[in-house]
Order: sequence, then C-alpha cells, then structure tokens
Amino acid sequence: MTSKRKVLDRMVMALAGRVSEEIFFGDDAVGSGASDDFRKVTSWATTYVTTWGMSKRVGPVYYASNPDELQKPFSEETAKIIVLSLWRFANWRMRRLKRLSWRHINERTIY
Repeated sequence: MTSKRKVLDRMVMALAGRVSEEIFFGDDAVGSGASDDFRKVTSWATTYVTTWGMSKRVGPVYYASNPDELQKPFSEETAKIIVLSLWRFANWRMRRLKRLSWRHINERTIY
C-alpha cells in the first residue's frame, strides 16, 4: 500500500532533474533527458486519479486496469476532467519544486 504523500513526493523527485536544468541552465537549454521522468509522473498521476480515487474532481472511482493505458469507459467530459487532473498534479508538483529550489538556491554547493 502506498500513501498519497509518498506518491506525490515521488512525483516531485522525478521532476527534480528538469527543474534543476531550468534553474541552472535556463528554459532554452533544457534537454530531452526528462522524458522518462515525465512518463513516470504521468503514470503515477493516472493511477492516482483513475485507480486509487484520490482526485477530488474525479472522485472515488476506478477507471483503468493498466496505469500506462487509459481506457475509456467514461464520457468525453469525464476524460477532460481526468486529463486536467493529471496536468494539475504534475504542474503543481513542478511549481512546488521550483519554489523550494529557488528558496534554497544560495545553499547549493558546486564541487
């Protein structure tokens, strides 16, 4: 069993590389290395929303049997709500990580 906090913290950790690239090298210099991290975050968010019922907007429902393949036993409107929920989870984690990183940027040590 996994707690809500643990899943959300995993998302933050997975996004740390991309956020570091953006902070230290700028938005124009980020690479494609984070694509696997984005895949993981999307998979975790999909499970979180469609399987574990942890999204307030979607509610306590079970929609998917495979977190990497979102099946569609629901309406277009519900699909939009699910996709928006996934985006909000990932985007909120990324913004949180950026705020924390900027808050502690002067504490970094470069070896």
